[in-house]
Amino acid sequence: MRGKRRGPINNIVWEAISKTSFYSSAHNVKEWRSKATSLFKVAHILPPLIDNEWARQPAYKLIEVRNVYLMLVGYSFEGLGKALLIQKQSPIAKNGTFIHISHNLIDIFSKAGFEVTNEEEFLLERLEQYIVWAGRYPIPKEYKALLPREYAIDHNPFNLGYDADADPALIMSLYKRILRELANRAKKQKGQKRE
Repeated sequence: MRGKRRGPINNIVWEAISKTSFYSSAHNVKEWRSKATSLFKVAHILPPLIDNEWARQPAYKLIEVRNVYLMLVGYSFEGLGKALLIQKQSPIAKNGTFIHISHNLIDIFSKAGFEVTNEEEFLLERLEQYIVWAGRYPIPKEYKALLPREYAIDHNPFNLGYDADADPALIMSLYKRILRELANRAKKQKGQKRE
C-alpha cells in the first residue's frame, strides 16, 4: 500500500503545523547552533582526506575538495552568526518568510553584535565567496568576482585563497569563540529571565 493515502489531508491543519514548526525553528538558537555544528563537523572530515588519501591526486582535484570544505565551514559560520542574531532578539522570519537570506558573513556578525578581528574579517570575506559560488560552481556569476579585491586592512589586493598554514587555526579559533559567545549570551539571558 505504498504511496496510497488514507483519507483526505486537512490543508488547514497542515498549514498550521508547518507555520508553527517554521517559526519555532526560525527562532530557536539551539537548532541553528546544532545545524551549524553539524556542518562544521562534516567539513572537518575532509582535511585528513585531502592530506592523506588525495595527496596523489592532481592539484585541481585537491582544490575542488578544499573548496567544498571551505563552503561547509562558511555555511557553519553563517548559521552560527544567525544564531547570534536570534539571541540579540533580531527577527529572522516574518510573514512566513525567512528574512536573513544574505550570505554576507561580515554583515551578519556585525548585526549580531559580534566583533571580529581583522584576520577573522578577512577569513569571513573569503569564506563568503565559497558559500556564494566557489564551493559549488567552477565560476562566479560574473567574471569580476575573480578580480583581486582590495583588502580593507592594508588595501593590498587579494584573490580568493586559502592559507594552509594559518587558516585552519584561525577557523578553529573563531568557531570556538563564537560558541563561547553563544553560551555566554544564553547564560546572561537566563539570568535576566530569573530577575
